[in-house]
Amino acid sequence: MMNAVEASERLIELICGNDDIANHADGCDAGRMAAAENDLGLAFPPSYRRLIEEFGTWDIAGEEFLGVYQTPAMG
Repeated sequence: MMNAVEASERLIELICGNDDIANHADGCDAGRMAAAENDLGLAFPPSYRRLIEEFGTWDIAGEEFLGVYQTPAMG
């Protein structure tokens, strides 16, 4: 049985391998991730941190997954 971080790695492979139905942002750097954790008053689990680091946010077949990202307008 795979652990949560391994499952995140598998999800990353699936998203990258299915760009016809999946979209993602450019990822999230350590500073932005730390700021989000601080603002929320919590620490992201390692598996979620890995996904946020890779994509920032993503969707698969129209199903959106919450993430951490900044818009080009800095929103």
